Amino acid sequence: MRACRLLVSGLCLLLTQAVHSQSAPEAEQPALVTVKIQSYSAGATEVYLVWGLNGWLVIAEDDAPPGTVVKEDLMYTPMIPAENMFTVKMQVPDGATID
Repeated sequence: MRACRLLVSGLCLLLTQAVHSQSAPEAEQPALVTVKIQSYSAGATEVYLVWGLNGWLVIAEDDAPPGTVVKEDLMYTPMIPAENMFTVKMQVPDGATID
């Protein structure tokens, strides 16, 4: 498990990754990692993660987290609230950059 903290636009994000192996050879398809992104935002009632992969690319709808919508080539994913924290989990290819 890998973890790091980022400060983005005044929000503290906690990123954690867990690597999952796949039965397919790496040459065919890279392993997926589960990424958990948490935003601490006191007073917020709704938070969306606006993101893309590897240079702001949009991924297939079936591969996106539930509730994700695409607007103007950006993905908007609702984060799940719990007290003053909002969380979203997603699977992305190992080594991918989340923009």
